[in-house]
Amino acid sequence: MINFIKVIVAKALANDLTGNIISFLLNNKLPFYGASIDVSSKQISGRNKASIFWRFYESAEICFVKKYIDPDDDIIEVGSSIGVVASVISSIQKNGKLICVEANTKLLPVIRQNLAINRKGPYELINKAIAYNTNSVYFNTGSDNLVGQISKSEQGNNIQATTLNDIIELFNINSYSLICDIEGAEVGIIKLDMEALNKCNKMIIELHDSTYENELYLVSDLVELMIKNDFKILDSHGPVFVFQNNNLTI
Repeated sequence: MINFIKVIVAKALANDLTGNIISFLLNNKLPFYGASIDVSSKQISGRNKASIFWRFYESAEICFVKKYIDPDDDIIEVGSSIGVVASVISSIQKNGKLICVEANTKLLPVIRQNLAINRKGPYELINKAIAYNTNSVYFNTGSDNLVGQISKSEQGNNIQATTLNDIIELFNINSYSLICDIEGAEVGIIKLDMEALNKCNKMIIELHDSTYENELYLVSDLVELMIKNDFKILDSHGPVFVFQNNNLTI
């Protein structure tokens, strides 16, 4: 019953009209957990603007970032979207590296703008898609900044592919925390990138039912694979999980 009420309230508060009015009144700068999020881009829907203002936006991920990320962590965020989570990370980090990976080229200026506002130190921004056994993929941007994903057909923009381990090697990272929300593409990381996972001390990840090589993997299957990969569940809310590597000291 409580969850049902939350859904009704969220729908009433987080809609295009409300979001556009709020962003207009606040000059497109929305307060969000100590950060200031620029929502002037046409890539951001009114509904998502409202979600940011009312703090519904990626609420589980934000909660776990604030709870589990340490100030000195090196962090790789795959699926950086408009830089909201990266902005919150930037308010926590003191010395660690921040590497943002986003496949949607249209969102790169938004990420840069929000990190220019909220981050004091340097960061890296990579415009590639996480994918395995391929040099490039087709990426469908979808209707707003939250729903872009790799296309199963030749629809969307052709984007260069990279792997998580490629990123780790490129930036000489020995141990890191991973923030991952890539709309199903996480199955490739979990199944194929043990070299990268072995260096991952913590992971905040939104899991999705996914198909890989014509085989369906439910969220429960992905959780089981993570446990087999020697991770344990620290926390969860819906499809968002926090995993800890049993072989690394936090």
